[in-house]
Amino acid sequence: MHLIVAHAPRHRPRDLRLERTVARVAVVPGARTAPLTVTVFVKSSWSWTVDGSSAGARPPGGAPSGPSILASSPAVSPWVKGDLEEGNGPAIALGGAREARLVGEPARPVAVQWQSPEGLLESVELPASRPRLFVVTAQRIGDDRELEARLHCATVDRGRRTIDLVHRAEAPVLHPGAADVDSLVLAFATDEEWQDEIREARWSPSFRELPRGHFERASTREEAEAQTDPPPLSDAEVAMARYSTWGYELPPSPTMTLARFARIQAELAEEREPREKVLERHGLTEYEWSVEEVAGADLLGRAPGEEPGEGHADDDPSMAESYAELFAKEQARLEAPGEAQRPLESYARIVARMERGDPRRALNEEGIGLGAWMRLERRMMSRQEGDPAFAAAFERALEVARADVAAEGPPPGVAPGDDDGEDDEEGA
Repeated sequence: MHLIVAHAPRHRPRDLRLERTVARVAVVPGARTAPLTVTVFVKSSWSWTVDGSSAGARPPGGAPSGPSILASSPAVSPWVKGDLEEGNGPAIALGGAREARLVGEPARPVAVQWQSPEGLLESVELPASRPRLFVVTAQRIGDDRELEARLHCATVDRGRRTIDLVHRAEAPVLHPGAADVDSLVLAFATDEEWQDEIREARWSPSFRELPRGHFERASTREEAEAQTDPPPLSDAEVAMARYSTWGYELPPSPTMTLARFARIQAELAEEREPREKVLERHGLTEYEWSVEEVAGADLLGRAPGEEPGEGHADDDPSMAESYAELFAKEQARLEAPGEAQRPLESYARIVARMERGDPRRALNEEGIGLGAWMRLERRMMSRQEGDPAFAAAFERALEVARADVAAEGPPPGVAPGDDDGEDDEEGA
């Protein structure tokens, strides 16, 4: 059985560097009178600074200065025989040291302390962030739940200054004989970040960022024992997992500045080169940009200080105005030579065709891209507002263009006499 694990990109601590997390799942039969249990193991690797007070980037290159834990050490993998049984507490593995112990409450240890071979007392703080797990059941009938993850084992590598933590959580299966867990959401957060008593409030920052999450299969017990990776998700499975997270009530938060967002929007609107080439130039995929578009649309639709997802605020349009100014500036930068010389008659023909529907066809027939059209419209509207004679000339040109367009017959797909089809719908 392979479950899908969604790694939320939020709550990455700054004092400790999370290198990788892997959720490994095993279905373990309970007693005859008890339901099955889904046991979830989460392994995370961390590094710490030289003094051990708080973790950060690894030390500069060079050979490790102390003994290392071998990959075959029982504490490295929680999947060895007997490791699924309840023990007396977290196990600790430490190369070349003795008398290692956890400091703090048994359920919330804060550090690992040991005596070095030289007899010195050494310690390293455990990460303040720990795994948070949310189970989505296959039945999808409101049985989704949180899991309490407790430290299962810790492996300290003094030479490389790394610590591997394995947390363990248990979830009863709803129906004996069936493994009804469908997927897991994994996030890392401190206890301070997880204080809200309302479950939805605790998970909201992670759920809204899941469209940017990383998705993979959880390992089965057999794969973990054989030290083999689970099969990777296909492109279709990754896409399905990603888009399944788009139904959350809050949109993702923006990750780029308003100026960069406006620049990319303006370049895409020019339509001078393939869309994927523009996005590649900015280091984005089509999917990544679609997430930014959703985040940006929500940001531009609310006032500063307004919570995301609250709806549009009309009383303080400063954010939208700032974006409009930035977008216009970027569009002006992209104006092609001679573009401003397009005659009034061409503008009138475009307007007349757009009035009959299919704006894209109207632009294509006049050989003008969306970006150039937006500049042309701003230029023409501004001139009409400041020049009554020009405004009158435009009205005359528009009447001529409307007659010419009408003489061409109905738009494609519309029967003669139906115009654009709206009259039939209104009379139905």
